[in-house]
Amino acid sequence: MGRVLRHNIVNIVWSRPIEGRLAARLRALAMPAGIAALALALRLYGLGDRPLWLDEIYTLKRAAMPLSDLTADAVVNLHSPLYFVFISWFLSFGTTEWMLRLPSAVFSAVAAGMTGAVGRIVGGERVGAVAGLLMALSPYQVLYGQEARSYALLTCLVTIALWGLVRLAVDPAKAARPLWRRDALHGPWTAYILGTAIALNTLNAAAPWLLAANLGAVAIVAAAGPARWAFVRQWLLAQAAIVALWLPYLLIVLTPVKDAAKGRFWVPPASFDFIASAFSAVYLFRASDVVMFHLGPKSVPILGSLLIAFAILGAWELRRRPVLLATVGFAFVVLPATLLVASLQQPVFLPRYLIWSAAPFFILAASGLAGFRFRFFAIVLAALIGLGGWTLHNQFRYESKPRWDWAAVHIASVARPGDVVLLTSYWKRLVFTTVAERAGLDPATIKIVETIDEARAALAAGRRVWAVQGRVGFGTSPTREAFIESLAPLGEPRRTYDYGRSVFALRFDGRP
Repeated sequence: MGRVLRHNIVNIVWSRPIEGRLAARLRALAMPAGIAALALALRLYGLGDRPLWLDEIYTLKRAAMPLSDLTADAVVNLHSPLYFVFISWFLSFGTTEWMLRLPSAVFSAVAAGMTGAVGRIVGGERVGAVAGLLMALSPYQVLYGQEARSYALLTCLVTIALWGLVRLAVDPAKAARPLWRRDALHGPWTAYILGTAIALNTLNAAAPWLLAANLGAVAIVAAAGPARWAFVRQWLLAQAAIVALWLPYLLIVLTPVKDAAKGRFWVPPASFDFIASAFSAVYLFRASDVVMFHLGPKSVPILGSLLIAFAILGAWELRRRPVLLATVGFAFVVLPATLLVASLQQPVFLPRYLIWSAAPFFILAASGLAGFRFRFFAIVLAALIGLGGWTLHNQFRYESKPRWDWAAVHIASVARPGDVVLLTSYWKRLVFTTVAERAGLDPATIKIVETIDEARAALAAGRRVWAVQGRVGFGTSPTREAFIESLAPLGEPRRTYDYGRSVFALRFDGRP
C-alpha cells in the first residue's frame, strides 16, 4: 500500500509540471501554426493557374541537370545550386506548375508563421498575431509564395534566423552560457546559425542579413552586463560556424561576381519612382508583377499610410526595449540601405531582393497597433484585414506573369500543318516552346524560326506565319510599334491577336 501511494505521489509531482510545459508549448505553437495554415491556404489558391515564365523555366531546366552540370552552371550564372537540388527531388512527382511552386508555397507559409512567433517574443500575442497576419495577407509574399524560385525559401530561412536572434536578445545572460551546458539556449543558437548559413548558401541577397544580425548583436552585448564577454565568445564561435558553412559557396562564386561587377547588369538604375514602387509592393500591400515590377492599377492608399504610421509608432513603443528595437530595426533597414548604397556603384536594387525584410517591418507595424486599447485595436485590425484581403484579391486578378500560355493554346488550336512561328530571340523561343509543349502543340505541325528572312521565305512558299512578341524578362524589349515596323518585309498582317497585357501575335497568310 505504501509503495503504491509513493508511486502515485511521484506521478502527480512529476506529471503536472510535464503536462504544464506541454500545454504551454502547444499554446505557444497554436497562433503561429494557425497563421501558417491560413498563409498556406492563400498560397495554394490558384497556385498552378499562371504559366511558367523565363525564370521559372530556368528553375525547371536546372533542377533536371546532373549535379556536376548544375555546379558548373552555378559558377557561370552566379547562382547557388542548393535550391535547384532541392527542387529536383520534386520532379519525380511531376513537373506541373502546381508541383514546381508547391515548395515555395510551403516555405512562404512557414515564414508567415515564424513572423508571428517572432512578433510574440517582441510584444506578446497581439503583436505576433498582427505581424503574422500581415505576412500571410501580403500580396508580395503571396506572389513569391507562388513562384518557383528561391525567394520564399530565403524569407523562410531568415525569419527562422531572426527568431533565434530575438530569443537571444531577450535574455543575453542566458544566451552567454556555453552550449555544452544543459540550460543553454540551444534552440535559438541553432536556429540563428543554421538559418543564416543556409540562407547565405541559397541566395546572395541574404548577405545583408549577416550584417544586420551583427549590428543587432552589438546591442545585445551592450545589455549583457557581466555576461558580456561570455556572449561575445559565443557570438564569435557562431560567426565562425556560419562562415565555415558559407565559405565553399563563397569561394566558388567570388571570382565570377567580381568580374561581373565590372560589367553591366540588366538591373535598372535605382530612380526615385522605381524605389517608391518597390517599397509599395514589398511593404505597403500594392499588387505587382514579377517580370517588369509594375504596380497593379488598383490600390488602397490608406492601407500603406496606416502601415507606415504604425511602423513608426512601433519603433517608438519599442524604445523602452532598446535591444529588441535594435534587433528588429536593423533586420528591416539594413537590407534596403545596403542595396541603395551598392546601387551607387552598380544597380542591384530590386523589389524581390527586399522580400525577407518585410517580416521585421510588419513586426514593427504590429508593435505600433498593439499598443492601443482593445476596442480601437480590434477596429483597426479588422480594417487592415479587410483592406489587405481586398488588395490580395486584386493581386490574384492581376496579370502578374506574361500570358504566353494563352498564345500557345490559341495557336495550338488553329495551327495548320506547315505553319511557321516567328520568335525573334532565344528567350522567347524557350518560353514559347515550353508552354506550347504543355498546351499540346505538336512540334511536327509547326516550324519555329528566329529571323524575318526565314519567315519571308515561308510566306513565299505559301505557308502561314505567326509572328509572336511579348515580354519574357526585365531586359530591353522592342515596343509594339517598333516590332510591327520591323515586320514590314512580310507585308500586311491578316489578323492581330492579343493575349493579356504584353503578348500578341500577328498572322501573315502565305502567298499562293
